[in-house]
Amino acid sequence: MRSFVVAALLLTTSIARAEEVAEPKMAIGASATVWLPSGDADDFVNESLGARPFFTYRALSFLAVVATFDWIFVNEKDNVGSITYYAVSAGARFIKSRPGQVEPYGEFLLGWHHLDGQNVDDSNLGFRIGGGATYPLGKLVAQGGLSYSAVSIDSGFFDVDIDALVIEIGLAGRF
Repeated sequence: MRSFVVAALLLTTSIARAEEVAEPKMAIGASATVWLPSGDADDFVNESLGARPFFTYRALSFLAVVATFDWIFVNEKDNVGSITYYAVSAGARFIKSRPGQVEPYGEFLLGWHHLDGQNVDDSNLGFRIGGGATYPLGKLVAQGGLSYSAVSIDSGFFDVDIDALVIEIGLAGRF
């Protein structure tokens, strides 16, 4: 009798897995971001808004490749000239796979960060590390996250450390 129950459980589990619909592997979307500066950046800018178009490819159930472009609408402090800051990054997202439910993730990205402002026009390799969660909405997926972005840019006489805590909320189409 015990072997019959085990066989029945295995059979129903196999049938349930066969009936699951495959999750889309790719997503393209955009996020609104809020940048809270720290380090040297805090001396020159206030909290700033940004836009982050992104692409993800889910290579495995627990791993996605991520590519992003961050454009920050820099909110300069008084008596500070115009500043332009953006980053192009790629990296990995580690996901707690839970199809159809909230899926928490952690991500690490390396990227080319560019700063153009008074007396500075340079780029360097920086990183972004953080986490968040996604929630499926049919063919769409909502995401929210919190991350830390850091880069050190040579200003000629000394390095400028541009660090920020980044809050993000976005929406993507899956296919």
